[in-house]
Amino acid sequence: MLYRIDRITDRTGRDREDGRNPQRIGREGALLEAEVGYPMRLAYITPDVGTLVTSRVNHIKRYGRELVVKTLNSIYHLREVEEENA
Repeated sequence: MLYRIDRITDRTGRDREDGRNPQRIGREGALLEAEVGYPMRLAYITPDVGTLVTSRVNHIKRYGRELVVKTLNSIYHLREVEEENA
């Protein structure tokens, strides 16, 4: 399943504007792992290369096509994308 990073916030809900977080918004990738107790891994697809590895996941919730992943440091808002659009 492919996902687009729509938003990254801190644990209080404020947008993360530090480090590489602004560059990650809009990137798409294959979700390799998202399980409570382990880091989330998202492998970017072309033209971006690499893998996003987060801190440990504390909670995962699905809202239709949106997946919200809460980690130790951040909250990731991911949206399913159609594979042919990736």
